[in-house]
Amino acid sequence: MEPNTNRTAGLRFEQHGDMLTLRYTPNSGEALFDICDQAGHILKSGGITGLETRIRIAELMGEELYVMILDGDESTVKPLHLAKAS
Repeated sequence: MEPNTNRTAGLRFEQHGDMLTLRYTPNSGEALFDICDQAGHILKSGGITGLETRIRIAELMGEELYVMILDGDESTVKPLHLAKAS
């Protein structure tokens, strides 16, 4: 998966155990996120309503993942590397 725009710099993640904080400034009121596996299958999906979106990721540990942001006419894809929760 390759990013379609250069907005990947504005997309950041922070993992806290089995929770992920996605930091992104949406351009539209209808921004969405998808967490996908390497084959492009959507594992988690949801809306982005503010600058930070918290996502439960316990069931996704150990997978090679990508986060895709769909925001109006733009899409952004960035690899997601999760640490095992201790």
